[in-house]
Amino acid sequence: ANRIARYDGASWRTVLAASSHSFRAPCCGGCGAFLPLFPELRALTRWRDPSDGRFKLVVGGWFALTPDDPSADGLALWDGLAWSRFPGTYYAGFIDALTTWTDPTTSRELLVGTWIAVPGSSGTYGIAQYDGVAWTQLGSTGPQNVIVFASFQEPGVSFAALFAGGPFGVQRWDGVSWTTTGSGTSTV
Repeated sequence: ANRIARYDGASWRTVLAASSHSFRAPCCGGCGAFLPLFPELRALTRWRDPSDGRFKLVVGGWFALTPDDPSADGLALWDGLAWSRFPGTYYAGFIDALTTWTDPTTSRELLVGTWIAVPGSSGTYGIAQYDGVAWTQLGSTGPQNVIVFASFQEPGVSFAALFAGGPFGVQRWDGVSWTTTGSGTSTV
């Protein structure tokens, strides 16, 4: 299955369109010995593509996708038939976490990812959201090295907040700012 598989209710199967299609480690031309030699898929989420209204699988990690689209580095879409590069301008690097979240200020479902440099802030890594047109950063500062996201509607609150977990503990995004939640959790 080459690092990604689907379960059909009876058995595990490949997701790739054909045996010649595969994930590979991205070309990083002198980017350092600390990077993995093999592709890594680290995050999956279901996302409704606003361009056609269809649900698609978004895959993030450290990879390039060939021969479907050699430019699909770190973030790719599976539409049920073929792989493609994720739309919009971004620098993917390591994508450790992905989720979808409904922004309470616009009521739009957004794709949220970490370790994406938002266009116009080259070299800045953090958390960004994609609205179907462009990537924007969530807050000027926020948690770094996010491992997991969750959307959760707390009792008495009219919207689901976005939570991020990692070596910093747990932080909450309410659509305006990041805040630390509770105490006693140092690493998630």
